[in-house]
Amino acid sequence: MSSRLRTNLVGQSTTNPADPIYWYEKAVSRMRGRDISDPKSWGWWAAVHQYYFESPFWHVTYDDDKPWVTGLENGIRPGDLEFLGKCPHGSFYFLAWHRQYLLAFENVIRSVLSELPGAPDNWALPYWDYTTSGTENMVIPESFQDQSTALYFPGRHHNNLDFYAGTVESVSDEPFFEFGGSQSGSGGSLEGTPHNVIHNGVGGAMGDTRTAGLDPIFYLHHANIDRLWAIWTELGGEVLIDDRVPYPGIEYAFKWFHSGGLKDVSLLLEDFSSTRDIVIRAPDSSVIETISYEYAPASGLSRFIQDVQDNRAPEASVAALTSGKDVKPMAVRKSSDINTLIVGNVNRPMTISDQPKAETLQVLEEKSFRNTLSLCQASNTATQIRGAKVKLEGVVTDGIPINYRVTLYEHDAGGQKTGNQWELGVVSFFGSTLLNGKTQLFDGAPMSTTVRVPKQHIVDICQHLLANGHLTVQLEPDGETTGCGVVTIQKISLEFHSVA
Repeated sequence: MSSRLRTNLVGQSTTNPADPIYWYEKAVSRMRGRDISDPKSWGWWAAVHQYYFESPFWHVTYDDDKPWVTGLENGIRPGDLEFLGKCPHGSFYFLAWHRQYLLAFENVIRSVLSELPGAPDNWALPYWDYTTSGTENMVIPESFQDQSTALYFPGRHHNNLDFYAGTVESVSDEPFFEFGGSQSGSGGSLEGTPHNVIHNGVGGAMGDTRTAGLDPIFYLHHANIDRLWAIWTELGGEVLIDDRVPYPGIEYAFKWFHSGGLKDVSLLLEDFSSTRDIVIRAPDSSVIETISYEYAPASGLSRFIQDVQDNRAPEASVAALTSGKDVKPMAVRKSSDINTLIVGNVNRPMTISDQPKAETLQVLEEKSFRNTLSLCQASNTATQIRGAKVKLEGVVTDGIPINYRVTLYEHDAGGQKTGNQWELGVVSFFGSTLLNGKTQLFDGAPMSTTVRVPKQHIVDICQHLLANGHLTVQLEPDGETTGCGVVTIQKISLEFHSVA
């Protein structure tokens, strides 16, 4: 059985042969420039994710005039279509497919390294820890900014990448239909933050699903997303929706390098819910290899886990803070366990690009909302607040989207800010770019995403919405805006969730 240890990029150097990043840079250097039809080429593995050869990023050169990807003029061979352009963003397939993809990618890197003298035979992909290793690491790592190495890719931005609080919120989601995505085709909280916001925060090729795999930092980003999923699992998370495996029988095809050979394999998503004892089988069902892997701990991991545990069961925390209720955390396993009220709504679409935009959120279901909120705060009932979210639906982008900071505030009759203001967090519309009438998301559907209301603000926001009859929701660009697209959001609403 193959056992692998994925290590933290922090402290690693492209000049130290003892570091995995040193060998990663060597492998990238050998893979770029090869014909895209070659499964050992950089372009092949970028195209496995998604591709759009008209993008200038697919024609980037290094050392003045050497292309990263060659053979683009020949297009994709019909026999290769089953392997390429398969990333299922905006769905509950997202996490398991990327776990398959990273392992297949890790294997091709190991195969390339086997051609180099002195390379380790147990190499594993490092992870880029912009989450638990301190704020000084919430930037693009220095090893990826050095233009003399193969880890540099042009066009990146240098935005704030501190999404710690939002990541704690995401990993706090215990049921998989919230954390990993739902059967309705909506992506989960981890896909939203930090996955999407990091993509748009880095920008350049990373800002578009069809070019993201060209940037060498992409794979280390996804190693950290996979690591956060592994942490969620260690904290008791189960890949179940309504007590069933969410995607029985769904499989994806990959090129699989192992022991000097190459085989075409079809991998079941349901076999990738764990990082232990993953069996890779050939088409004749014979075992190619069995893989287990783990992540080396980071310096701030204990604090992160404690913050997640403190943030879980927000219905208990909020109730305790606002009413003195003696409550216990609630286990929510099914979506039907949660009562959802749409308590606010923007009555027209919003269009936004590189300037802030605000719209009025009008109260809805006022009587039911008021009664439910009262029940949640009463000491003699079992009803408790689970959370509140701003939901953005029907999202499409003409061009490449960026990140936006979301704020709720009180306003006067003229729409000017008055009184209270609440910062909710950052939202990304990564994957919502339109091409031929479809987005880059699963099934080409428009995006649906949410921004969670921090638990300490839920009751305050609800009370002011009821008192005023309205609040303003504002989206403001977060970071660089050069070349950003135009986003259209068909519906914005405020959801209030309770459990009994």
